[in-house]
Amino acid sequence: MLTDLVKTLKEAVDAEGLMSLVESVWEIDRYFTYPKFHEAAAFEVEKMRSWGLEAEVLEAPADGETVVGEWRVPLAWDCASARAEIAGPSELAGQVIADTGKCPTHKVMWSGPTPPDGITAPLEYVAEAGKEESYTGRNLKGKIILIDNDARNSKMLAVRHGAAAIISCYNPHPEELPDAVFWTNGWSDDPGGWAYHKGDTPLPAISISPAEGKRLAGLLQEGKEIEIRLQVDSRYYEGTLPLASFLLRGREAREEVLILGHGFEQGANDNATGVAAIMESLRALNALMEAGRLPRPKRSIRGLVTNECYGTYAFAEMRPDVIKRTIAAINVDSIGQKQQKCRAVAQVHLNPHANIHYSDTLFVHMLETVVKKEHPYFAYTVDGFSLDDNGIADPAYGVPTVLLDTPELHWHTTADTMENVDAGILKTLTVACAAMLYGIADAGEEFARHAAALVAGRHMHSAAVQIAAGVDRLYRVEERERSSVLSSLRNTLAYNADRAEDELLSTRELVSDSRLVDYGEWLAELRGLIRETARVQGEHLSRQAHLLSLEEGRPLDDSPTQPIAEELVRAEGLVPVRKFRGTPSFDTLPKEARAALPSPRWNSLYAAACFWANGKRRLSEVAMLAAMEMNARPERVVKFFELLAEHGLVEMKAAGESINL
Repeated sequence: MLTDLVKTLKEAVDAEGLMSLVESVWEIDRYFTYPKFHEAAAFEVEKMRSWGLEAEVLEAPADGETVVGEWRVPLAWDCASARAEIAGPSELAGQVIADTGKCPTHKVMWSGPTPPDGITAPLEYVAEAGKEESYTGRNLKGKIILIDNDARNSKMLAVRHGAAAIISCYNPHPEELPDAVFWTNGWSDDPGGWAYHKGDTPLPAISISPAEGKRLAGLLQEGKEIEIRLQVDSRYYEGTLPLASFLLRGREAREEVLILGHGFEQGANDNATGVAAIMESLRALNALMEAGRLPRPKRSIRGLVTNECYGTYAFAEMRPDVIKRTIAAINVDSIGQKQQKCRAVAQVHLNPHANIHYSDTLFVHMLETVVKKEHPYFAYTVDGFSLDDNGIADPAYGVPTVLLDTPELHWHTTADTMENVDAGILKTLTVACAAMLYGIADAGEEFARHAAALVAGRHMHSAAVQIAAGVDRLYRVEERERSSVLSSLRNTLAYNADRAEDELLSTRELVSDSRLVDYGEWLAELRGLIRETARVQGEHLSRQAHLLSLEEGRPLDDSPTQPIAEELVRAEGLVPVRKFRGTPSFDTLPKEARAALPSPRWNSLYAAACFWANGKRRLSEVAMLAAMEMNARPERVVKFFELLAEHGLVEMKAAGESINL
């Protein structure tokens, strides 16, 4: 479908230019202060304008109070310097353990300031510093504590026990990366919180390497009475969060396609590679159009570089006109690793099932036919929805967004450098993204038919894999469990067939109104094929289950009566009406309520459930759909929505009651 375009883009996408962009963005972003955010956005906009694209910097509030979706924006922060050295004993005095002039990542993001002359205080090691019992019976008042766990999880314990500051030597892989300094990128007072908000505690903190932390802990264990002189020159202020927006204008202004990702992070791969891919994909497409080698597409193509989540939701609130006319999006995060060196496996995270979309299948298709062809050993998985900059995939926003993300060994540490970026993989992924963007931007009925055929093929292949696993499961379970396993497998088949139909139907947006009837008739054949496949597979599972039971000398009771959970009984008569868009965070709750609750911001089950809650579905249906999507217990969803209702984030209506949305 996009073969010729891929060939053309391979010539147009500049690998050297991509690497230069990655390095330029990384050199600014690795300082991760708000002035540097603005510097990076200005650089990106100026560069895009120099290539002939429309570009602008938008500014969202960074006042620590404004709410976007259900997320409260950060408070702006700057840090001119942070430094720590040993002040005593004399034989160790003057040894520098942290200096942001040499390594910006030594500063904990949103660290509070010290007095101008700094603080000098005894150092005390606290093992397992995320546990209350680690502080019991210890006098830490006025001391600087050395910890080897994530400082975010120890902040408020340190505050409650009077510590003057934290030095953390945590990174996720201390044995493999002993000299890497971890980027602590959150300083909230809340459990599971993230950004620093107005009213949070300005505790000074720095980050050092595991090797340096181990050395200091060893000196303390030897009985050395170590004093640390710590100076942090930081400030909080009401500022703005920049969003860099680029536009390649199409022939018509009614619709857009979007590629987005977050900048302003300290790593080369995370996420300077994503920013570079956004910029280069638009540059290459525009250059081909300017040269007359590619027609201008029907729809416009937009690039967006934001702050992770906060910036995405801010853009959605600031530019609802753009959100409304955007029909599909690609979210790119950390996409350029040398996979073997970084122990990296790329992850495709698909749209939430409440907003399932043909872009899921198209993106997987591009990886299979473009990326794997160029790099046969490129490793990736395909998974369900997970939050990144794709919260706008919530049907309440309405922008289907497929995500490519790559967790890896060097994540959020100073080891995430240019030497780990693979120029070849980054170029190929940029080509794949650019081709998909252009394909959707210029798509009409022919493209829709091709996409629909791919969707049907992917779902039938997936169903075949599932059926093989289902048969295997029937053979492995105890006889008494077989009927419930069979029932579960049948439900999964029916659920997946529903989602396949939904994805097929999403292709209709590419077809003109005058052709929708004919296209719908053609689409009905594929939908029938999906249904028939599910029916045949269900019969196959039933036959296997019955044969197994007969072999064991006991006919299968294939209509088990399962007790309905009490939570689902309660949920049957209720319709939840959300009072927010996007994923829940609990940022909007009063501080005392937040302190008693774990944050749900990264919980995919709860996000999926919120997306299913459209103000019309009963809570029981929302719970069952989310549980099927995320392979979880529906009772968890019911309890979560009851919690949302208790705190005013959801209004529960009686089923049948008039609802104003």
